[in-house]
Amino acid sequence: MSAAAKTAPAAKNLLNFLAPPARVASSFDWKQKTAAKVLAVDIGADRIGLAVAPHPKSNQPIRTLRPLELKRETRKGNRRVLSEQCVETMATIVEEHNVCALLVSWPVQHEGGNCGKPCGQVLHTLDSLLSESNSIVTKSRPVCLWDDQHVQIPALDSFGRDPTFGRCTATKNKTLHVASKEQYTHHDCSSAVAAKVWQDFCQAHWHAKEGAHGSNNNLIEPQPIEDCTADETYIIQQDDDEDRELMAM
Repeated sequence: MSAAAKTAPAAKNLLNFLAPPARVASSFDWKQKTAAKVLAVDIGADRIGLAVAPHPKSNQPIRTLRPLELKRETRKGNRRVLSEQCVETMATIVEEHNVCALLVSWPVQHEGGNCGKPCGQVLHTLDSLLSESNSIVTKSRPVCLWDDQHVQIPALDSFGRDPTFGRCTATKNKTLHVASKEQYTHHDCSSAVAAKVWQDFCQAHWHAKEGAHGSNNNLIEPQPIEDCTADETYIIQQDDDEDRELMAM
């Protein structure tokens, strides 16, 4: 076996670490007394929005953390992966906050529910975290993809065609429609968005369920959002291989 093969990280399939939303919610109920938390994640092209969420019945706020800037580097075999410092920072976050699951914003296209470039960026980042670390995503700390926009996928017509591709532009005077730029570009990622994704997840799995019997006494109040972005300190690797500390002023 070659030296390169010995040092290469073991291949992992992200599908083996994905968990359905209902399972994550049920597991979180069981871990409520252990002070476990869910890390809500909003992944973009150059940074990750982060929000630490306690159980909705804990009466504790959601804490938004400083967004993590994504630094990438090229490894042997021309693999483009997250920098070692970036991966270590994520590993520290999940450990310090006792994270039991990662709730990841799933940015499907608003029309048709197709998976475009933003979804590809999410999967690429998750694959990189999984391949470069054994402690961020595990069987006991799975990943859950959540579409907080609840995009409805249109039914196929009688010929099996997707009606999305037959739509015309809404403006009559419009002569050019660039869908990739005008409809399917991902929003600017932030920790505030990550917190709102968690609130939507709670609405679907706890708030609506508790109030299903028609009693307002069982309704869970939405968790407030506490901005803690100024409290976080990350160490980011610079191009000249010198570390600098990002301190809140």
